[in-house]
Amino acid sequence: MKKLIYFLLVLTSLDTFAQSRLLSLQFYSQALQANKNVNVYLPDGYNENDAVHYPVIYYLHGAGGNQNSDAFIKDTLDAMISSGRIQPVILVKPDGSTLRYLGSFYTNSTLYGNFEDYIVNDLVSFIDSAFKTTSKRGIIGHSMGAFGAAKLAFKHQNKFIVFAAHSGPLDFSKLVDLKDRIIYESGSIPYHYSPANGIFSLLGFTMAGAFSPNLQATPEPVDFLIDSMGIIIDSIFEKWNVHNPTRLAQSYDKSLRMSIYFDCGTYDELGMYSFNTAFRDSLVSLNIPHKFISFSGLHSQQLKTRIPVSLKFVDSVFNSTATYAKNDNAVLINKFTLEQNYPNPFNGETIIRYNVPKKSTVKIKIFNVIGREVDTILEEEKEEGEYSVRYSAKSLSSGVYYYQVQEGDQFNIKKMILLK
Repeated sequence: MKKLIYFLLVLTSLDTFAQSRLLSLQFYSQALQANKNVNVYLPDGYNENDAVHYPVIYYLHGAGGNQNSDAFIKDTLDAMISSGRIQPVILVKPDGSTLRYLGSFYTNSTLYGNFEDYIVNDLVSFIDSAFKTTSKRGIIGHSMGAFGAAKLAFKHQNKFIVFAAHSGPLDFSKLVDLKDRIIYESGSIPYHYSPANGIFSLLGFTMAGAFSPNLQATPEPVDFLIDSMGIIIDSIFEKWNVHNPTRLAQSYDKSLRMSIYFDCGTYDELGMYSFNTAFRDSLVSLNIPHKFISFSGLHSQQLKTRIPVSLKFVDSVFNSTATYAKNDNAVLINKFTLEQNYPNPFNGETIIRYNVPKKSTVKIKIFNVIGREVDTILEEEKEEGEYSVRYSAKSLSSGVYYYQVQEGDQFNIKKMILLK
C-alpha cells in the first residue's frame, strides 16, 4: 500500500505540464481484500510541489459499468474549468462492478463484498493519502450510482457535504413498478424468476445480490423480492428497505447542511421517474432542502447535458458557505406531452402520466379499436406541471384501446393493451 502511494506521488510530481490528467490506477481495498481499479482526474495546474489543495468529487457509475464508464466527464471538466464555470477539482471514478449480475449497488453484501466500506473508507483514505485534497467532498452518480451517491451521503454525512443523483432508484416505495415489469417478463402464474428473463429481472436480481443475498439459495444466491404468485415478500422488502435512500433521509442532520441535487427524465424507460418524484415528495415532507429537476428525456439519453448541471451544483457548494434554504423543485416543461401508460399491457389498473405547459383544461378519454369512446377519465382545469392518473379498467374487456389526452386545442394519443 505505502509503496504504491509513493510510486503515485513520484509519478504525479514528474508530470508538471499545464494540462489535466486522467490517471488509471490500482489500490488495495482492505474491505474487499482485493486490488481495485480507479480513475483519477487531476485538473490543469495540479502540481505536487505547490501548496494548492483541491476538493474531491467521487463519481459512481451505473449498473453494467466500471471506472471507465462515462468517459466524456473528463472533457466536460476540462471545458467547465477552463471557462471558469467551476473551480478546479479532483474527480475520482471507482470501479463498482461485480463478477455476478450488473453491479454492487455500492452496498456491503456477502455476495458482492463490502462495497460501501470500500468506497467511504478505503478509497477516501487512499485518495487523501495519495493526492492533495481538502476536506470538501461531494459524491455524484448515475442510475445505480445515483442510488449509491444518495445512500452513502445519507449514511456518511460526516464525509460528504453534497450529493447529486441522476435517474436513480431513490424511493423503494415504488418497487411495485419494478415488480410489475419483472412479472411481465416472467411468464404466467406461478411465475418463474430468472436474471435471463429480461432487463428488469436482471436488475431485480442485481439489487437482491446487494440487499438480500443468500449464498445457500439455488439456483441464484439471493432471496428474491417477489414470490411465485407475484406478491412482494414483506420480510425481504424490509431487508431492502434498510438501504432505501428515502428511509435513510430520516436521519438527515440539518446542522451539517449537506446539499442535495437530483434529476430524472420524465420518459425514463426503466421507470425511475416515479422513484424520483416520490423521493422529492418525501424530502418535502421531511422539510429537507434540495433541488430536483425534471426534464424531458430517457434514462441515459441526456446524461452529457445533466452532468454539467450537477457539477455546477457541487461547485457552488464547495465554493460557498450557503446551501439551498428552501425546497427547489424545478420542472422544465415547454410542451404538452403524454407518456406511455405503465404497466402496459396491464391487468386492471394502469398509470397515465402527462405534462401541461400552461394552465388549461385537460381531458383524458378512452377509445376502443373502432374509435368509439368507452370511458372518460378526467376533464378539469390544470395548472402548469406534471400529472399522473391511475385508471381502473374494470368495466372493459381484454383488448386494444387508445387513450387520448387533450390540452386546449392540442391532442395526443397512445395505444394500451388490457389483459384480464
